[in-house]
Amino acid sequence: MCQYFSAQDFESIYNKLDKDLLKFKSSNVIVQVDSLLYRQEVSGFIVNDLKSLKVEALAEYSFYTKALELTNEILASKDILSERAEVRIRVQRALIFEVFENSRETLFELNRLEEIYTTKPKDRYYGQYLFRKSSYYRVLKPVEKSDSIGLLYAQKAAAFGDLHKYYDVSAIAKMLQSFFRDKKDYKNKRRFLQAALKDFKLLENPLSVSLMYTELSRISQKENEIEKAQIYLDSALNEAKITGDLFLKSYTFEKRSIFLESIGQKDSALYYFKKFHKAEIGINVEKQKLEVAEINLKNQIENQKLIVNKSKSELLDLKKDNFSVFIYYFL
Repeated sequence: MCQYFSAQDFESIYNKLDKDLLKFKSSNVIVQVDSLLYRQEVSGFIVNDLKSLKVEALAEYSFYTKALELTNEILASKDILSERAEVRIRVQRALIFEVFENSRETLFELNRLEEIYTTKPKDRYYGQYLFRKSSYYRVLKPVEKSDSIGLLYAQKAAAFGDLHKYYDVSAIAKMLQSFFRDKKDYKNKRRFLQAALKDFKLLENPLSVSLMYTELSRISQKENEIEKAQIYLDSALNEAKITGDLFLKSYTFEKRSIFLESIGQKDSALYYFKKFHKAEIGINVEKQKLEVAEINLKNQIENQKLIVNKSKSELLDLKKDNFSVFIYYFL
């Protein structure tokens, strides 16, 4: 039976899901959006607002192909597309095309965002546009001296994020600034990463906190500060255990195993490799559960005649390499 909610109710739901995204509760967002889309009677603009949230959640989990398919569906739809929904999906499309190394399409999305913000008040997503522009120059290097231009956008994003307390913007922009430093400028790399870590903690984003600890550990190891590297890895692992997220646990177990192998602690390295392998098995089990849940939901929808001719999407690619937002946002 369909349920109805008011515009005020929807804004409350939307804002809650938006906060979940900032804290990397992506799976929760996907489940709730699907439930709302398929079990509520919603108007066109609400449909696309909800789908834009799902796009970002899919991108957070690095399900780039499925996220891109959904953005194509939204843009091709005759339903009303709100400005905030368009901004959200354009930011994610810029990320996805960058990951796919498609410079032309990445620039198209960034130019569209720039056009929107000539009239739209500058909000959190303007800051995201700035750091996506920075990453575009750093990763794809479209022109001579791209790193200099990219650094400029990273600095603008960090200042904008700090000014408005958009900690996701300031944290990622500071992290980007660390990547623009000379490879052996460990002092300044560490300084920017520690600043990013502080902002991610304020954001209460355990994934990014854990990844910052891992990167700080890598730098400490390069400086031959083995004890400090170990402490950072301990902190990364603690964050993973707190969240219970299998993807994050898998990532940190693998990094810890590699680190222990590098310092000659082979037994301990093997222990964490086994934990990494166990987590990978758990991820595959969770994948199967999600697929079964999706099939059951679709069957329920079809039985209730709530949708017609919905094409089957390709299965989510759960490659471990695709999980880390850090890796694909910035490497």
